[in-house]
Amino acid sequence: MWNFGVTKLWIVILMFQCFDCEDCIDTPEAYRGIFESVLETGIGGDHCVARGLMVSIVGPYSYENEDCPMNPNQKPDSISDGGNSTYWAWVSGSHNLEIYLKIAEKNVGNPYEAAAEMMRFVGYTEEYIDQACSYSLTVLPRENLRGLVVPTWASLFLQFEESPFNVTFDWDVARRLTLQGFSNFTGISGCAGNVIDDTCLQEYLETYNILSSIMSEAGTIACVEEFRGMFRNGESASLTQARAFFHGCIDANPLFTGLGYGYSATNNQLTEREYLARNSRLDEIGAASFTLYSPYEAMIKNYNRV
Repeated sequence: MWNFGVTKLWIVILMFQCFDCEDCIDTPEAYRGIFESVLETGIGGDHCVARGLMVSIVGPYSYENEDCPMNPNQKPDSISDGGNSTYWAWVSGSHNLEIYLKIAEKNVGNPYEAAAEMMRFVGYTEEYIDQACSYSLTVLPRENLRGLVVPTWASLFLQFEESPFNVTFDWDVARRLTLQGFSNFTGISGCAGNVIDDTCLQEYLETYNILSSIMSEAGTIACVEEFRGMFRNGESASLTQARAFFHGCIDANPLFTGLGYGYSATNNQLTEREYLARNSRLDEIGAASFTLYSPYEAMIKNYNRV
């Protein structure tokens, strides 16, 4: 006699057995091998990735001879450019790694287009996506990352109030930045779009240019100290100047939501969760870093096709 209840139970058991049969990618080295294979062949982009892995897109940087107009430095040996002088690095969770495989499959044989789509997904603005520059993907074991935080506006204010930063924001400026820092970026900065140009308010441009230059040359803490010196520990900074501070000192660009999620200007929608982690040397945290795109490798590849 057919027992419907027993049949349902076996179906459920088989479903769980099926899920267990699929081994998720769980090491940085394994992910690298599969990603490079998918980009080359266009096959196999539908993989699960273990939640213990995280990822960061590194770049733009120069491959050699300062060939990248935005960054003369070569590939860093830490998660983010700047080594110990850069306090935090931007990282994303394992779901981004799964999405990147699908992007690689869609852009088979075209590393630049794959890299560009990945960068747009994670919130790069267009001026930092350039065929003259190089980009890498760094895959990281989550358990080895230090100081992992979700960068909401509220959590960032707390981080900067504490040592080693000791910044004090005006209460109303902090409140308004929390409410409007993303949704009203144009109103706050004056910038017509997501690119910093001469449409921006002068006080935004001046603050951002000073701070981003110091950040590039001397790092995060020096950048914060400059801001404190300019605006009485931060208390006298206007809403516009405070927003420029986050952009200049931690690269919270116009697409930074302050909600803990990234934003894609391509689709005009929230994407996946984003994090800040203490910048660390790659060899100290068991990371795998590999080139997504470089103009030199693209040139060699095109030469070999001729």
